[in-house]
Amino acid sequence: MSQIEVCGTCKFYIDLPTESGVTNVGVCSRFPPQLLLMPQKRPDGQMSLLPMGLRPQVQPVDTCGEYRLQIIEKSQLEGHGKQALKRIKKESQN
Repeated sequence: MSQIEVCGTCKFYIDLPTESGVTNVGVCSRFPPQLLLMPQKRPDGQMSLLPMGLRPQVQPVDTCGEYRLQIIEKSQLEGHGKQALKRIKKESQN
């Protein structure tokens, strides 16, 4: 059986929390966050720039050239797009 190299099984993948507990999106932590300056209105009415660090948003079934296997237990797949990963695994066997 071949290894499925998708974001959901990568050691750099971090789930984004949801109220329902089902995750369909996460972030990639392979590289440091990118600095983004967001305009924000201050209490005195003036505009200022608020620095924010952002990481790329990815889905568990996405792929890239930086994949590194995350060794996880089967029970840990909950919340990692388990259904989507099963579908990809099944498709790769056909």
